[in-house]
Amino acid sequence: MRVFLLLLLLPLYGNAQSADKESFLSAWEQNQSNSALVEDFRKISDGNYHIKFKNLPYEGELLLLTYDVESIPYGLEDSNFNTTGYVEIDIPGAMDELMQKYSRTYYKWAQNNVLYYDSKSGSWVSPEVYSSAYKDDTTSIGDAIYVTIFEYWSYALIGIILYFLWSTVVNNKRTKTAIKHQEEVLEKSLKLSEESIELQKKSIDECIKLHENTNKLLLQISNQIEPKM
Repeated sequence: MRVFLLLLLLPLYGNAQSADKESFLSAWEQNQSNSALVEDFRKISDGNYHIKFKNLPYEGELLLLTYDVESIPYGLEDSNFNTTGYVEIDIPGAMDELMQKYSRTYYKWAQNNVLYYDSKSGSWVSPEVYSSAYKDDTTSIGDAIYVTIFEYWSYALIGIILYFLWSTVVNNKRTKTAIKHQEEVLEKSLKLSEESIELQKKSIDECIKLHENTNKLLLQISNQIEPKM
């Protein structure tokens, strides 16, 4: 009887996944292959993959920089989810462009680079499955808010970075405008100073000339009224 039960359970043990790095990596590869956002995904060698997106203008190499599993710091004690796994990747020559020009689509795909281990089913699940199951397990509003903030902190961080970039651009533009205005004011001031100096010089020359003419006139008058001996 025991042997019979063991034979029945063998397929289940064969399909079950462990919570180690190797099983996570395998689940991540399978998740990428089955993703609705990916048209083609295949392994070329260890850490090197070929990927073609459906909604992102890229087909080529995807490099796996590192991957690991770790305990979930905010997990409930009686939750099925206490372990998460993540990968960090690089898309040579296109990652910055995809993140900047197609940020919404890119980060929607990038969510699949984090998986959660369900100890009840013995499998790695996507963030969507985890979020749905965790909300069912969450009994307090405070916990739900905390989990939501933790899950979407990356989007908040992106928003903060974009805001600071926008503020920097605006401030730089204002600074350039202020500097240009100051330069124009300084240029006008220098021009006025030059004109003022020129007027003063002209006035001095006229005064000197007038003084010389006056001296000549006085000399002539003095010569005319001087008594003859």
